[in-house]
Formats: sequence, C-alpha cells, structure tokens
Amino acid sequence: MITFDTAASTGEVQALVRTGFGWMPYCRYYLLEVTDCALARERLKQLVDSDGMQFAAQFPSRAPRDDAPGPVTKTPVQSVQIAFTYHGLIAMGLRETEQRPFPTAYSMGMSSLERAGLLGDPDPGGWEWNDGRTHVLLACFSTMPFDEASAMPLIDGVTGPSGMVLLKVVETCPYYVNAGTEPFGFKDGLSQPRIEGLHDVRESDPNAVAPGEILLGHVNVYGERAYCPDVQGFRECFTESPGFGYNGSFIAVRQIRQDVPAFDAFRKQWRAQSATGGVSLVERMMRRREGGDPILACPAEQTGNDFLFRLDDSEGFHCPRGSHVRRANPRDVLAWDRESGVFASRLHRILRRGRAYRGAAACADAGQRCASESAACGGCGQGLFFMALNADIERQFEFIQGRWLANNKFADLWDEDDPILGRAGRSFSTAGFEPVGSRHANLPAFTEVIGGGYFFLPSRSALRFIAGLRG
Repeated sequence: MITFDTAASTGEVQALVRTGFGWMPYCRYYLLEVTDCALARERLKQLVDSDGMQFAAQFPSRAPRDDAPGPVTKTPVQSVQIAFTYHGLIAMGLRETEQRPFPTAYSMGMSSLERAGLLGDPDPGGWEWNDGRTHVLLACFSTMPFDEASAMPLIDGVTGPSGMVLLKVVETCPYYVNAGTEPFGFKDGLSQPRIEGLHDVRESDPNAVAPGEILLGHVNVYGERAYCPDVQGFRECFTESPGFGYNGSFIAVRQIRQDVPAFDAFRKQWRAQSATGGVSLVERMMRRREGGDPILACPAEQTGNDFLFRLDDSEGFHCPRGSHVRRANPRDVLAWDRESGVFASRLHRILRRGRAYRGAAACADAGQRCASESAACGGCGQGLFFMALNADIERQFEFIQGRWLANNKFADLWDEDDPILGRAGRSFSTAGFEPVGSRHANLPAFTEVIGGGYFFLPSRSALRFIAGLRG
C-alpha cells in the first residue's frame, strides 16, 4: 500500500482528518447560508491564515482510537474547521470545470429525493435542515465553555456584516466526549480506520486504509489516485496542485435524533428475559457490550476491537449477523477467505467524527459539570451529529448506509434492516441463543434523521482560493 506523502500534504490537510479534537470537549456546529460572496470571502481570508484554524501538520501522528482527553499536546485551546456544500461553493463564486466536475452525489446533495431513495431515507423535505439551503458548516472546538457574548472571535457577527446568515447552531455536550459514549450509553468511535502515513499504523493492521480512501488525489485501495475535482482558475493560481479537490475530503453529515426514553424502556423490558451468558438483547443488537468490549472474545493475536469474524463467528452465533456494528463494518466476512474479506471491507471504510448533541434547553445551566464523567449530565444527549469523511461518497458512505444498514436482505437475512437505526416494525434475529434462532419482530424506531448534507472539506490552498487569495 502506498503511504501518505507526509511532508508535502500535512500542512494542507485540515486537522479534522487527523484528529477529532478529543481534548476539546466543547463544540458547536454552525450551519450558514452565504448571502454576500464578497463579504463572505473577506471573513474567510481572516480565518484561513489565522491561529484559530489548524491543519494536520500541527499535530503529532496518532491513531484515531487514541484521540481522547489527555492528549499528547495541550495546545491549541480552540480550533475551527470549515466545509462547504456544492451550493455553498457556487454561492462563493466557484464554477467546476467540464473536464473534472464534482461527483454527482455531492452536487445532488443528500437531501435530494434521488439520494434519499438510495439511502433509505423518508422525504428529506421534513428535515429541520438540509444541504439545499445550507452552504457552510463551521465546526468550532474548544477546551472551555463558549462565552455567550462572544462564542469565538473568528465567527463573531456571523449574522451581521459577514456575508452569511446563521441558519442553525448545534450544541454538543462535553460529557459524552469525555465519557466516550453516545446517548444510548454505548462506547462510541471504536474500530476507526487508520490512514497510512497520517496515523500510527502497525504492521498487518486490519483497520489500515490507503490515504486515497479519505483524501482526494491520493492513492486509494485500488492503487489509483482518488478522483480530484477541479474549478475554473484554480490551477492557474496554484500551478503545483493537481486540482482544487487535492488534499480535501467529502463529509457526509447526518443529525440523528435518538429516542433515549424509548430505548431505555426497551432495554429494561428485555434485559431480564433475553440475557444469555450475561449479554442482553440490546447488546446483541449493537454487537457490543455497553462498556465497549466486543461480545466476541478476540483471538490471542488480536487486541481490543480489531477482531475478525470469519474463523470465530462466521454464522453469527455470538454476534448476530444483522447487529448494528457488524452491518457497519463486516470486517472479513464478505468473501471466501480472510484476506479477500478484509480487502472487500476496505473498499467501504469511513472516518467518523461525530459528537452527541443536546437540545437547546437541556443542560444549558450545567456549565463545567458537563465536562466531568459523572452521571450528573449524562441524560442531556438528544442524539448524534454524525460526520463521515470519505473520498468517494457513493462507494463509501452511501454503500454502507444503503447496502448494509438499510438493506433488509443483508447477510442473507430477510426483512431486517439495522436494529438501532432502522425503521419501526423491523425484525431482528439472534441465531444460536435460547430459544435457538429466535426472531424479535415489530421493533420500535429508536432514531430519526432530522438533518443532513454532503460537504467538502477543502485544503488550505483550496480555502485560500475560495477566499480570493492567489497562491
């Protein structure tokens, strides 16, 4: 596998690709609409070369699984990362070239009826926000609570003379970042792919991926350079670059509301009657214990969550074939042998960067208490602001969502989509338990997508071009 050109590219890649800013437990996502291109460019000029925006070169190489509170470095204390929808780039005055246009999935947008059909979504017209009107995603991370009078100097006045209108603010809760969990109580962010040359990757790592699986213009799992879209005038200004998309990544964003009371009631209902070997039904559905350990014990040569299924649980007697995490990452069971199976899964890996969000009223007065790992603020989570970085939206995010999570025939199952994210009325099978081959029907809906879109995370050079800076 060809590795990432660290020296040439880490200064260009936004830091979100290397780190999830786990030591910055406070975060706000700002969804903006560009109303004045000239003013918006002026604001972007202030941002792109400021100390408030970080790139991968400013952080040590580390695996995403180690990106947690207590980091290698204590600085910076704040960071801004920025991404644009297709309509956002148009609103900023960019035009794609005929030779290298943007991918169809990105230009259509997640909220188009065509993409919704592929993803198994209901009509996105009912979402609270979508990528039809939303132009910019501004992710702001901080080690300290945001001052309501001045959230961050770089985004003050976003509703004023910035050329942008604030559509929505999504507030996250630091409790879940520090605890490493999501609102249903399960450990989150495990089994992340690790990019060769950008993260620490050990030999024969089953989670290692080629850089071109996440970053455009780099070599991907096929040994080819990931498609790199271009815009008019870019290579006249940045002559050394292969195109506007180089060192950038696409982000699939979904705001998922989680019905925690319904899930807790279901968990309580089935805990006593369905626990087998100390494992409850909801843990079977997730395919992971609530503490984060896999249900399936790892073979001696494997550690943590880097296990494989083929030799130990091919038929799903321990971890049901239709469980959530097994659908999201089938690991080595997609082919006739282990090596081919691992390769097949590598074709569809995504780098996850989501956080639990809270409601406008929930936890508003909690202050520093949210940053502790006590249970004091553990009930404020309203859902997950999910972000998936990938170089090929169709082959990676859309394939996972449409073919694995929302597919009711996944792994030769029938009428079963994802037990956690799926529709109401679905079924879930637990082969090998008492009673053998039991099937749980008419499951309630635990989640609902209330917003989403496809965004492009530009490189430093691409950001400078968008801002009107040349070279």
